[in-house]
This record gives sequence, structure tokens and C-alpha cells, in this order.
Amino acid sequence: MGWSSATDYVAVGEVVGALAVIGTLIYLGRQVSHSVGLTRTSQRQGIMEAYGSWNEMVLSSPELLAFLKRMEDPANEISGEESVLARHFNYRLFTIYNQFV
Repeated sequence: MGWSSATDYVAVGEVVGALAVIGTLIYLGRQVSHSVGLTRTSQRQGIMEAYGSWNEMVLSSPELLAFLKRMEDPANEISGEESVLARHFNYRLFTIYNQFV
């Protein structure tokens, strides 16, 4: 009887161990899912803040607004100063974009 009961305890221990592993995997899955949700929310907030700052930059500069309007017409050519403005404007835009890619 002693040997039979020992194997029974081993079998019960294996079942309990397997249940503990399954419970741990479920817990870790929920934690990872929660963490991913928080990261996505934080990233969306950062994108909206960057977009807001970019919009503020454009809207606060009448020269930039006029320049962008001229750029919409393919027949217009830009001057050397406007080329510098376009380069810096694009740099700022791509910097914002690269922060979230």
C-alpha cells in the first residue's frame, strides 16, 4: 500500500503542477495584453500631441501658410529661401513621423 499511495501522490502533484502552469500562462497572457493596450494608448496620445504641435506651427505662421498654398500649385516655382523653408518644414514633419514608426 505504501508504494501505491506514493505513485498516487506523484500523479496528483503532476496534475497540480500542470494546473499551476496553465494558471500562470493565463495570468501572463492577460498582463501582456494589458501592457500592449497601455502602450498603444500612450502612442496614440503622443501622435495626437505631435500632430497638434505641427498644426500649431503651421497655423501660427502666416508665411508658412502662404508658402504651403503656393506649393499646392504645380506651376509655381520656389525661390532659394522657400527651398530652405520647405526643407526645414519637411524635416520637422518627418521627425514627428519617425518618432512613432
